[in-house]
Amino acid sequence: DESHLEEIMDSLHQKWHHIHRKEALCESFPHLKETMGQKLNDNYRLLISTLVFEPVWYLEQYYDNILQYTGNNTLIVAHLSILANYTEGEIKKLVEHHPRLVVNCHRYFTHAYHGSLAHAHLRNIEWIAGLQIKFEYFMLLASNSW
Repeated sequence: DESHLEEIMDSLHQKWHHIHRKEALCESFPHLKETMGQKLNDNYRLLISTLVFEPVWYLEQYYDNILQYTGNNTLIVAHLSILANYTEGEIKKLVEHHPRLVVNCHRYFTHAYHGSLAHAHLRNIEWIAGLQIKFEYFMLLASNSW
């Protein structure tokens, strides 16, 4: 029934706005306020924005693959979905293993088909720009696209 679907979408939209207002979510990973020790340039040719929610073992392989097919002039920024349960230790280890990966310290609700994915990508780009890191091009990449 179409009206029931509209009610569900309205409910999801309201929940998204409620979670979205809680932007100061860096408290869940205090070390994410910094770039976690990554030695960054102030200028990159390509910025790859990634949105992730999968288990850490998957992310290890995912970022290995991206790094293998990109050069030193590419920076990768990750958004960790607020719905995923990562530990601080897991994320620190992930970043240590991937020298051109930084993790956006803000975590937002993400769900398909209502704009939150675009929002998280734009926030990744905004966060990098706020660190005074320049780039010529950006690419939006989903962790579950094959």
